[in-house]
Amino acid sequence: MSGGILLDVELSLRQLSVFNSLFTVGLVLLVVVIGPAIFSRNVRRSPLWFAFMGSWLFYCISGLLLVGHQLGPDPPFGICLFQAALIHSVPTLGTVAGACFIVDLYCTLRVALLRSYWIPMRRTPTLLAFPAVAFLFLFFLSLGIGLQDHTTVNRVQSMFCHVNTGLPTLVGAILSGFAMLIAIGIEIAAAIMIFRNRRILTAEKKSPLEPSQPPIARSMVIRIFMFSLLTVLGLGLSTTMLFHFADTDIQGNYMLPILPLMVAVLFGAQRDIILGWRFWKQESKAPQVGAV
Repeated sequence: MSGGILLDVELSLRQLSVFNSLFTVGLVLLVVVIGPAIFSRNVRRSPLWFAFMGSWLFYCISGLLLVGHQLGPDPPFGICLFQAALIHSVPTLGTVAGACFIVDLYCTLRVALLRSYWIPMRRTPTLLAFPAVAFLFLFFLSLGIGLQDHTTVNRVQSMFCHVNTGLPTLVGAILSGFAMLIAIGIEIAAAIMIFRNRRILTAEKKSPLEPSQPPIARSMVIRIFMFSLLTVLGLGLSTTMLFHFADTDIQGNYMLPILPLMVAVLFGAQRDIILGWRFWKQESKAPQVGAV
């Protein structure tokens, strides 16, 4: 019997070590990606990009809050409840922030291609408000459920705490699904717009009918479009993750720390981000076409 118990403990320790290590690596990689955008003059990103990446950074931090209380007696209720509220609200923060990021990219692309100046230039505060409202709603919903009934908050496989009523997961899935629909719709609209205006992208000279318009840089359009595609992928993974809070689904729970790792790799594999870490070389102010 003691041998079986010892084997179970060793297995739990290995699983816990993998779980925490993945979250830690994800946290470090996200810092590596966000750092150049903050400190390098040649890396420019929009506030919506920072909101999206910051939500995943916050996500990694929330996943590590239970370190030191994952084995043995139940963790302090306050810590467990706080992490449970974050575990249910931060993924939706990431999906809604990602959808708003795609909307912002589409607006930037539309202005560049069609000169659609009807698009509000001060749209950023409004777009930043949506993920914040979604996060606060889910956070206080989970917090309220846990405070009303302490038995609804429990530790899952010695990994993290969550609220077991299913209501926060359902609400988060609805909000994330709605954000996914918006993101996919914007992606389709962007693809159609690019296809219809492909001549503008390939033109090497200014149009004789509109001599005041500067040529559109194809690299900028491709970069914006790739950013939005990567965001949709991250949204899909995040939405899938919402359904993996089962007590016995250890493999599914491993998806939680894998998601920020994928986001860090997808959004960090950019030439300007990589070059931004060449701190031993003096930076020259490179011309920028647009910030995404």
